[in-house]
Amino acid sequence: MAYWSGYCLEGIAPKEKDIQYHNIRKSPFKIYGLHRINNDNYYRLPVQIAEKVSGGVLTHMKSSAGVRVRFSTNSSFVAVRAEIEEFSPAPHVTDLANKGFDLYTVKEGKYKYHNSFCPPLDTENEVCGITYFSDEKTRDILIDFPNGAAVVSLEVGIKKGSVLSEGGDYQNRLPIVFYGSSITQGFAASRPGNSYENFISRWLNVDYINMGFSGSAMGEENLARYLSKIPMSAFVLDYDYNSPDVEHLTNTHLNFYRIVRDNNPYIPIVVVSRPEPPGSKEGSERRKVITDTFKAALENGETNTYFVDGSTFFGKDAISDCTVDGCHPNDLGMYFIARKIGKTISRISINEALYDKD
Repeated sequence: MAYWSGYCLEGIAPKEKDIQYHNIRKSPFKIYGLHRINNDNYYRLPVQIAEKVSGGVLTHMKSSAGVRVRFSTNSSFVAVRAEIEEFSPAPHVTDLANKGFDLYTVKEGKYKYHNSFCPPLDTENEVCGITYFSDEKTRDILIDFPNGAAVVSLEVGIKKGSVLSEGGDYQNRLPIVFYGSSITQGFAASRPGNSYENFISRWLNVDYINMGFSGSAMGEENLARYLSKIPMSAFVLDYDYNSPDVEHLTNTHLNFYRIVRDNNPYIPIVVVSRPEPPGSKEGSERRKVITDTFKAALENGETNTYFVDGSTFFGKDAISDCTVDGCHPNDLGMYFIARKIGKTISRISINEALYDKD
């Protein structure tokens, strides 16, 4: 049995007398979702790379979307104490998704939602909270970072004297990299754990890196070159919604794919069209651009390339139930996207021994 704890009002830390905080940058904590981990921030790209792409990417790469921390403890409670950078809220995104944290327990590769650490309505820079367990059994813990705000620091609090050790690991040695729009970043899931990548990560027990940049994924060639050099087990190309028009998508999509493929001849690459119901002329034209990339790959003998049709995500009449604004998926929409993309990923046979080849 788990006990709901709510959240700390006005950024007041939990009052447990025997609590001890630990910096997650230190062992035995393991951080996932970042290509490069440094001691200054949890940015998803180096600043010097983002500056060469666009102002939008420079802004949104600071978001900690997709970052996770794992550990194991027998503490009867887990607390968090986090500092975040000021973040401009989006009207279609909850404060919990923007600035909060989700906690899952993990047993034999199966993930179970336990609680969320919700930011107080009047907080700008601090999130703290505590959640309880009914016993002191050793548990593997996973904490999801926010989809919007940039996390500056995170400390995890446990009962003094409790066991603290490494948590379990994912089944893939190298992460899946997802590149795309605000949908890829996780907007507008109600909480961090409900982004479509997090659904897939939990269902398949796979690690991943979120390279979603709200309104700013334009298929830039210099970003393609950087992403193509990240050691990865698979790549998902999902920026259709951010491409301003069909012409732009035509001029960038195959080129982006080709850069990633040329640097990663052995990995599976999944190309995805945007989640728009069938019937619109523009949607059909956009989908053709992406299927043309897929066909070109197959004609070149690249059988480890896959296509996922976004027009099938929600069904013809369900988009009003699956989005908050006709575009950004709610939790139900994220779930359906995860089912389609996750089904494709689950069918991919990944031979990681090939990744070390030049």
